Amino acid sequence: MARPGELRKAVWPEFDLENAVWHIPAERMKMCRAHSVPLSRQVLDILAHLQR
Repeated sequence: MARPGELRKAVWPEFDLENAVWHIPAERMKMCRAHSVPLSRQVLDILAHLQR
């Protein structure tokens, strides 16, 4: 799970759409540890639409 602030500050290079994972860098996380969020098929569809 990601916090709303991490989502608002997300940038495209953090998303690995091919492997369905969002990698949040440690410097943006509250506990200063990198975090990987698995992405559902529905989220991948939304991101593909937004990326266009």
